[in-house]
Amino acid sequence: MLNRNIDLYTKEQIELIKTELKEFLYFFGYVKTAHHPDNNTPFFEYEDDGPEELYYGFRKHNAEVLAKLGTN
Repeated sequence: MLNRNIDLYTKEQIELIKTELKEFLYFFGYVKTAHHPDNNTPFFEYEDDGPEELYYGFRKHNAEVLAKLGTN
């Protein structure tokens, strides 16, 4: 796991992030899942793999925005 700064946070802070920002963590690919074993930024783990359509959602979002701008 590529997480050099984990020691800067308390266990309570990590749990708060996991609870409050779960959808964002999946959206940006910061969650370890069985579906994406090559991910090098899985800073968090959950019991379930979560919504697959949300995982790395920023990529789809970026493509949609670029298409609207006519730059892809």
